Amino acid sequence: MNDLEAINDILSLEYKGENADLGRMNSYQAAKSIIAFSDYLSAIAKNIYGEKIELTTDIQGIRGESFDIDFYLAIGSYAVSTASFISSPLGFKEYFEFIKETFKAWLHLKGLPPKTIVPQNDNSVKIENHDGQVININNSVINIIADSRAGKAVEEFICKPLESGISELSIKSPKLKDEAKVEKNQATYFKQIGMERPLTDTEVEMGLQIESPTFKEGNKWRFFDGQNSFFADIQDDGFLNKVNLGIERFGKGDTLMVKLRIKQSSTLGNLNLERSVIEVIDHQIAPQQAKIIY
Repeated sequence: MNDLEAINDILSLEYKGENADLGRMNSYQAAKSIIAFSDYLSAIAKNIYGEKIELTTDIQGIRGESFDIDFYLAIGSYAVSTASFISSPLGFKEYFEFIKETFKAWLHLKGLPPKTIVPQNDNSVKIENHDGQVININNSVINIIADSRAGKAVEEFICKPLESGISELSIKSPKLKDEAKVEKNQATYFKQIGMERPLTDTEVEMGLQIESPTFKEGNKWRFFDGQNSFFADIQDDGFLNKVNLGIERFGKGDTLMVKLRIKQSSTLGNLNLERSVIEVIDHQIAPQQAKIIY
């Protein structure tokens, strides 16, 4: 198999501040920033092109005026047969757009997990922050900022320098004459976020045997589906009103025919499964055993 080298371009990491403007930066912080920035670029490449993509970052040079580090960026694949570039037109311009979109997402979230993430039909998601603001971004961007490698990297080359003397950071593309920029007051937004990524979201109609009802608002009921016991909240207000009024009463072995929503998500590599009864279709009373009279 032949190697594939699809992107060869220059990116500049630029720091501004009192010492940086003189072309100086703490040597330990500079070294950590160089490694972290390379890790960040690699995390983006692997998320949008695949884990087999090979990314090489070489330092082109360090310039003065501000503290600027030029990186020579090469992205290819170990094998042509596995390269996403064969079927994808993504090139350096699109790659740089992902850099800007990840910055946009971190700035939008302000260091907190999203309030809601709603998958769309066009490979994008609507992401709501805790201020109630909503943006629409590519699904791959969510995967990138949820990636622990990317989260740890931005904390090292963005957050820490901005908290210790650097006033502004930019990633620049001389070729595209474009940049992604972060200011000092935004430093704490750039860190690893416990991001919940939606994997599946389905609705099914099924029968659930009631194991343990609850009459305290907000608590979950315990059900048995024939194989497993689990907790689920009930979102059918009409049914809950009947329960509160005493119209619905329950006995051992009763079954609810329901429309059940099953949502699977991933948070930092851990799988989560959430079940919710969105509609109670029917309440089936368990048959009573007839008493034998002698």
